[in-house]
Amino acid sequence: MLLLSLRLLVLSSLWWISSFSSLQAGVEKPNVLFLFADDLSYEAIGSAGKQGIDIDTPNLDRLAKSGTRFTRAYNMGSWSPAVCIASRTMLMTGRTVWRAGQMAAEDVAAGRLWPLWMKQAGYSTWMSGKWHVKAPAEKAFEVVKNLRGGMPKDSSQAYWRPVSVDDNSWNPADPSLGGFWTGGKHWSEVTADDAVEFLQTEKDSGKEKPFFMYVAFNAPHDPRQSPQAYLDRYPLERMTLPKSWLPEYPYAEAMGAGRGLRDEKLAPFPRTEHAIKVHRREYFALITHLDAQIGRVLEALEKSGKADNTVVIFTADHGLSVGNHGLMGKQNAYEHSTRVPFFISGKGIPAGKEVESPIWLQDGMATTLDLAGLAKPEGVEFNSVLPLLGESPKTVARDDAVYLGYLDVQRAVTAEGHKLVLYPQAGRARLFNLTDDPEEMRDLADEVSSQPLMIRLFSKLRELQSRYADGLDLEQTFSKLVSQPKNQPANSKAKTKSRKPNPSLRPIEDNPSLPRVLIVGDSISIGYTIPVRELLAGVANVHRIPTNGGPTKNGTANIDKWLGQKDWDVIHFNFGLHDLKHMSDGKRQVEVEDYEKNLRQLVERMKKTGATLVWANTTPVPKGTLKPVRTFGDVEIYNDIAARVMKENDVRINDLNAYITPKLDILQRPNDVHFNIKGSEYLAKKVADEIKAVLPTK
Repeated sequence: MLLLSLRLLVLSSLWWISSFSSLQAGVEKPNVLFLFADDLSYEAIGSAGKQGIDIDTPNLDRLAKSGTRFTRAYNMGSWSPAVCIASRTMLMTGRTVWRAGQMAAEDVAAGRLWPLWMKQAGYSTWMSGKWHVKAPAEKAFEVVKNLRGGMPKDSSQAYWRPVSVDDNSWNPADPSLGGFWTGGKHWSEVTADDAVEFLQTEKDSGKEKPFFMYVAFNAPHDPRQSPQAYLDRYPLERMTLPKSWLPEYPYAEAMGAGRGLRDEKLAPFPRTEHAIKVHRREYFALITHLDAQIGRVLEALEKSGKADNTVVIFTADHGLSVGNHGLMGKQNAYEHSTRVPFFISGKGIPAGKEVESPIWLQDGMATTLDLAGLAKPEGVEFNSVLPLLGESPKTVARDDAVYLGYLDVQRAVTAEGHKLVLYPQAGRARLFNLTDDPEEMRDLADEVSSQPLMIRLFSKLRELQSRYADGLDLEQTFSKLVSQPKNQPANSKAKTKSRKPNPSLRPIEDNPSLPRVLIVGDSISIGYTIPVRELLAGVANVHRIPTNGGPTKNGTANIDKWLGQKDWDVIHFNFGLHDLKHMSDGKRQVEVEDYEKNLRQLVERMKKTGATLVWANTTPVPKGTLKPVRTFGDVEIYNDIAARVMKENDVRINDLNAYITPKLDILQRPNDVHFNIKGSEYLAKKVADEIKAVLPTK
């Protein structure tokens, strides 16, 4: 049984009642100033006190000290490599990651958005800066100033640098390079100017209506540009490498953060100490410049006379690696990338307090609704942090476990002081003790003593998947982490069907007198592996890779491991269904250009084994709505690309698509790309025949 406690907090201070009882009556609601950064890790703030981090953020430090600092605020993941989109969509709709991705358009159409709820509560609503939500900002806020996109326009000079200690091709202080300098003034300064102007107007307006300000800076997102004076504060001699620095992360490709990801292209591979110090220097300089702009906004708030009746919240959409673990971006499950600063200060907020209870950064949205006296709207899944301040008369239950999901390539859960990280495409689990190893450098997953804990954490993760509408099946890939039913002995043979490890993925023992065959492929190939083995019994040793092969990008990352050290006589392989799958951002998981490139790389590698290659093309995708989304006509496009690659490389083609198509109505599952048992057996006959036709005589 999972030993995770739900903390039941019963707090009953008269102070809270006197300070906020008026909110429930709609009287003297506090103004709300929400300051939002982009790509800002929790550790890159001076007040965080992170060992080895030497950064100047005096204004944010003062803000943290004047109120309450939540030390464990997280973003829960993303359906897109642009993690900003998912984070901000969750913030605006109040929905958790997978529901936000599915229902964003519906929420926008129905007007279920944070600023509209604040307007409903009697607030004037105003924003400046980054939006990055698929909704018209002008319809969400009453006033919108200098609306910005996801990031400043960058240039090729910003990437793959510096290649040496003498590489000075990029100057972050040079306005001619555009980016943050586009328009003639640094974007952070423009956003601060807008906020200062609004507060000056409020001072002179005499309005009694409370305001909601959403001040969304693009900094410190790349291109990380700042004035020279800020860069000069961080000479390279001041910069230190992260403790977790690596030349390259070993699972980067399989977890969706490989060399092709935009963020990861910022620094050259393998990472060098000099390159990482240069990038961290620019990151820190931009953060200190951002801090100065936030200082200007806070000063204007004081001068406006509104500070005594204003609650200020500061946080960021997610963190960033910048050299930690050999990574540059935020598309990973490590603390530096999922964890953000979160400060709340102002009317009625305890000063100098730190709260270690984990929260979501999007709880900031629910907190403002609470401050506004609104009952939490239907569909809002995040919670106000006010009860955690130690002065609330409310009773609150919060789960200590922290969930993370990124595309279908990463899942993680933090509980019991440990973090379990799963890479489904690689079939790899990692385990870190966050108490003893906060830098997440010592993987404990392969230690026998870790197995009971990993099973408990996996069970918790599956529970959270259900809570957050995460449909990714992990049990097949991580069958060893599936716990036994409570009333069933560990050695019992009576396992439930859903708990059985897939026998197709089990290794087999070779008959040395028979040729060796390797099946590489996705779940379609998993379905026909066992019947192929039965059909070729006594004819060949039929092995397969120990996992779902997934998309071609997973294949290129893992093909060496799958091929191993032994010789192969025949390799029967397929990809495609995962490549053409549409992600929540509307794009295919692997677009056609990369699909062709990946196939060529895979064929080239497998041909080096000397084996005869047999390519199985992609089986049909039915018409209609599918989950995950796949488009009916895409199979033909991807199969045409594959056919061209195979023809150019003299690779035999097993046309499973044409073979199965006449019998789809009886062999394919309804509204599904997969096949029933008879369908898998039918495919197996064709696969076995194709393999048998090219087997050598031994």
